[in-house]
Amino acid sequence: MGAVRLALLGLLAVALSAAFSAPRAQLAVDRLHGLVYPERTDWAARVLDDGYLWTDRRRFVLLRVSPASEGGLEGALRAWARERTGSGGAARVFWRPLASGALVRASGLGVPARLADRASFEAYEEFALVLPDPGGTLVLSLFVPQPSSRNELRALLDFVREIRFLEPQERVPFRREVFYDLETGAVAGTVHVPQEATLRGGIVRQGDKRLPVLEIRTPELRTRIDAVDVAVYALQSPFGVQAQTTLIVNGQAYGWPGFVAVDSPRAFATFLSELWKSETGRGWSVDGLRDVPGSGPELPAPPLPPGASGSPVRFDLVAHSGSLRRQAFVGGFMVRGGQARPWTSDASLFVNVSVFLTEAERANWDRATSIVRGIANSFRLDPAAALSALERWNRDQRRTNEWLRDWLAERREERSRNSTAWSNLLSDQTYLRDPSTGEIARVPKPSWAEGSFWREPVFGDAVLGAVREGSALEQFLREQGWRRLEESIEGFR
Repeated sequence: MGAVRLALLGLLAVALSAAFSAPRAQLAVDRLHGLVYPERTDWAARVLDDGYLWTDRRRFVLLRVSPASEGGLEGALRAWARERTGSGGAARVFWRPLASGALVRASGLGVPARLADRASFEAYEEFALVLPDPGGTLVLSLFVPQPSSRNELRALLDFVREIRFLEPQERVPFRREVFYDLETGAVAGTVHVPQEATLRGGIVRQGDKRLPVLEIRTPELRTRIDAVDVAVYALQSPFGVQAQTTLIVNGQAYGWPGFVAVDSPRAFATFLSELWKSETGRGWSVDGLRDVPGSGPELPAPPLPPGASGSPVRFDLVAHSGSLRRQAFVGGFMVRGGQARPWTSDASLFVNVSVFLTEAERANWDRATSIVRGIANSFRLDPAAALSALERWNRDQRRTNEWLRDWLAERREERSRNSTAWSNLLSDQTYLRDPSTGEIARVPKPSWAEGSFWREPVFGDAVLGAVREGSALEQFLREQGWRRLEESIEGFR
């Protein structure tokens, strides 16, 4: 079946439109799964259980192998039709036989279940090449939304023309590895790694977030996912500027001396190279930096406090240290805040990013990155683990909100008491409470007066005060059974 696979992609392109042509795109190599395909920054590639998917969330190219079907071509077409049953819509299907399979076109098709969480349209048109074989049916499908232009179909055909399979000797054997949620111990996801690789890490808690932190090593490369949070706070006053920086990397918090500028991709790249220097003990020079379009996964945008502004962070950088080379994709969010006052002003900056890092020798760089691409494309989070992390995040948010509500209520209560106290002080009044009866009264008391108030013990209709502490009068009242009253200038609650 391998020889047939090498020919089928060109066959599909010729069968659909032999007239289309386009310049060749830069090719990406996945040595784990044996594929070469056009590299497009606005498209995502994903390894599925039974195949490979490329998409920009509008258009899809799906290459997969389904179980062998009885009945040759007719059986394979029936299996294809069964998969489309229940996808919704009123599909119209046309097909014609080819030398070793069939070309199928279906319009008015609902979104297939396996694409539903990625699709942005409800109705699709599919072009599929169905190629039966005793070892399994190979299906290459192109999905375009309806209505779609001729240019959209042309773009997919240009993409398909560049896909090819690697020869067996060019591939790297791999295994499927499971990683865990380190907070709960539950399975969090899977990733494909080379046979000789070691994997460490899992899902860790960082603040109120749960993020993947993984490291995969082989003798020829190292790749990892780091979670990096940077919080910078600066206060300017007539006495100068004070700055504080807090750094959290993979769940561990550190203090960073002084003010760190991370308000742009260039500044953050410089900071990241300094972070790598503290990690490895060797200097890193940034060779290249480029923005990356926002189509792939990234950290969710946090809720913004009043007066703050946020923006996404997505860039790719390349650096070197001697013969070692590093490439890092950085994706996340940045929040800026601050307030100016008559005498002081403050500024804050919070950056929350995930860093996908690859390290290898320069001489082995192309081979290393082709292995890492297969690792990245196969990374998959378990839906149950993602839901569990979301539930814990919601629980933490509820606790934080409850704490904030209680704190605000205490502050309001404190401000109310202070306001009452100042009002009574300025108006020469105070509050008294009889501990025996619980009665509360507001009585005159000069702001300069000191001492306590006492109540007559028999009829309780006489109050004397303010009586100086330790005086003979206080001693006399105590001997006669007078009751000392509780006093609060801010009132009793």
